[in-house]
Amino acid sequence: MNRQLSAILGPVIKKVIASQRYLWGQLKWDIDSLGPWSGEVHELKAVEYFHDICEREITRLDNEAFNKLVIYYQRFGMDESGSSPTVVRHFFTMTCVEEILRRARIAASRTDRW
Repeated sequence: MNRQLSAILGPVIKKVIASQRYLWGQLKWDIDSLGPWSGEVHELKAVEYFHDICEREITRLDNEAFNKLVIYYQRFGMDESGSSPTVVRHFFTMTCVEEILRRARIAASRTDRW
């Protein structure tokens, strides 16, 4: 995630993690117990745990922040299907889930004991 996205999605990710501390801990535990080679399993768990919550938080963004996401999406030509709010919301929901997974992997590697 670059600085522009981090400025918009960073607070969203922090809210999601703070509101779901149990699932955050569960994801870190899953990463630690299954090992770093189970990437697809980790991705499925992250989507299962955090997809709906991330989507809800992105829906709650104010119009200015959401419009910045739309502009970012359009500028890089992410998809030829257009930049409808639903497409943009889904794309950045998955971006949030990927960032949560990245942060969980880092946090799990720092945890010495459970």
